[in-house]
Amino acid sequence: MKVRLSGGDYSEIELSGTAAEWLALAHAVRHNGTVIPCESDFNPQPYARIGHQITIIHIPEQKVRFRACEGGVEIEGDPAYLESLSRVMSALSCSLSAGYHVHVEYQGGDHFVASGSVPAILMHLGH
Repeated sequence: MKVRLSGGDYSEIELSGTAAEWLALAHAVRHNGTVIPCESDFNPQPYARIGHQITIIHIPEQKVRFRACEGGVEIEGDPAYLESLSRVMSALSCSLSAGYHVHVEYQGGDHFVASGSVPAILMHLGH
């Protein structure tokens, strides 16, 4: 997996990976405390910096929240909401064109993402 983080006034997170990496991350979000080390030898452009890990945190009754932290990205939320995110990630493990991506961000009260979540782009890098 690769993690890119924006800086400045507009925060955004980009997670990118191969089909196999997306499948592994989809399974990992089901396990509290999982830390996924990420690739760290690449150019972060057009983003400001690289994240070195993804940490999964289960918080009962909280919708999914992506947060930039010192080491990389924290993905937190109730296991039921994280299951919805897991299904989105699993879809990225299918046979898709490199560059295919989805945006995961707050879409209103009925959505599984919390209003305080940093917008995230989940990008498929191929097989």
